[in-house]
Amino acid sequence: MTADKRFNIDSPYGLIGRRLSHSFSPELHRALGSRPYALFELEDEDLARFLKEAPFKGVNVTIPYKEKAMMLCDELTPVAKLCGNVNTVIKGEDGRLLGDNTDFEGLKRAIFRTGVSLQGQCVMILGTGGAAKTAGAVVKALGAADVLFVSRTAKDGAITYDAMAEHPETVLLINATPVGMSPQLDAIPAADLRKLPALELVVDLIYNPLRSQLLQTAESLGLRTENGLAMLIGQAAAAAERFLQTDCSDKEAELLRAFRKRMTNIVFIGMPGVGKTTVGETLARRLGRDFIDTDRLIESEVGCPCGTYIETQGIKAFRRIEANVIRTLRDRRSLVIATGGGAVLDPVNMTNLRLNGTVFRLTRKLEDLAVDGRPLSTGSGLKKLALERETLYRRYADETIDITDLSSALATLTERFQ
Repeated sequence: MTADKRFNIDSPYGLIGRRLSHSFSPELHRALGSRPYALFELEDEDLARFLKEAPFKGVNVTIPYKEKAMMLCDELTPVAKLCGNVNTVIKGEDGRLLGDNTDFEGLKRAIFRTGVSLQGQCVMILGTGGAAKTAGAVVKALGAADVLFVSRTAKDGAITYDAMAEHPETVLLINATPVGMSPQLDAIPAADLRKLPALELVVDLIYNPLRSQLLQTAESLGLRTENGLAMLIGQAAAAAERFLQTDCSDKEAELLRAFRKRMTNIVFIGMPGVGKTTVGETLARRLGRDFIDTDRLIESEVGCPCGTYIETQGIKAFRRIEANVIRTLRDRRSLVIATGGGAVLDPVNMTNLRLNGTVFRLTRKLEDLAVDGRPLSTGSGLKKLALERETLYRRYADETIDITDLSSALATLTERFQ
């Protein structure tokens, strides 16, 4: 499609950026009332002409054009000036462009909802780009007394990652870098959270995955965490309020709940034979989700039952295949996943499952567990497994559900994720 045709648009609202195929913005804005809402992929040379010539009412702006769009606006809101970039542009009837930054409002709402007070406190922000500048403006507005930017090199007033330990009074850390974002799911910022003893909250502006390795590390230390989904929906709601001149707070809260439910994988762990497959299949059918049984995937790959493979090839070979199978699931969403009883033995498995998953441990009495076809559960093996894995099940589970009353357990899970 040529640039000229692209400027002759029939959508009053939309998003401009360079690559937008995976954007949630159209769905969010349709729900918020800013519709029709379209995606406009622009190259650098098209940006100025689009903003001046396209007959839109309001557009959102994403990377890499937030600062360039700001320079093309006729007027800026105080917040946009404060942040040094825009993510929302309103076109008046006279064609004048007003630049605003609703990322500011989205992040402000997300942090405020955590209940952590920043008044007079020290905040640390990883990164020095546009997102970091916006985060800095937000925490200052929330009362932070000291705002430190962290970079790999000490320049423009930033401190290095090695110098973070010199500020043990930090109560909030915000990751405003793309480190850890899909597809680089193994990456984690070089921030040692253990050296920040006053830390209460870690916010990662990334929402893909929902629970980055940074957030998982923070959780393991007992810290509160927040991903970028609340900011994403908050900034969309704030933009829609500008577009439509109406209050979207009720719709924002509803959207946040709905997206969290829909995007999260439901992962079941627990002893062999506890009923993870039964619960998972039934729940997936009720919710209209795809169901994945990791043992079935393994059996499809090796061409025989898991028990047979373990007996003939050994448990180590089985665990290697299991790890590879689980790795293939880590970037998927909205699944119901039943794992093998020993998946928790490999911490990498659990890291991968928790990236986009809420982990439920299923329990019932040992004497009620199925043992047929499970060589590791025969004889005294079941009690041994229970003793070996109890700590791991507790460590990795977000919640534990007793399924002695299967109907009640399924009803609770169904109601939660519908």
